[in-house]
Amino acid sequence: MTFRLPNIWYEKGYRIARAYIGILTFADLARDLGLNSPPVFEVILPMTDEAQKMLHLKTTFQKIARLKSQVFDEIPTEQESDSSYLQVIPLIEGVPQLTASHNILMEYA
Repeated sequence: MTFRLPNIWYEKGYRIARAYIGILTFADLARDLGLNSPPVFEVILPMTDEAQKMLHLKTTFQKIARLKSQVFDEIPTEQESDSSYLQVIPLIEGVPQLTASHNILMEYA
């Protein structure tokens, strides 16, 4: 499953915390059911115009995953400890962003 995250630079930012916790909850449920991999491991960032924004989402997700583990006295899963756990797919909109898409992707890679 691929989630669409709100673009916090253009949309209200409070929704992103709910999305992050949802992704982590799905991972917990999958683990409880004996599944080996989390059901959500990639997200879409709409209106992507900078690689740094995609990297910021990965970083903040990892911080939330660590915080969740600390608050609830859980042992972090390997996926939650790994910064590459959440992959961000850019949804590039607009002509200037499309013409710069190579640069955006190279900076992200």
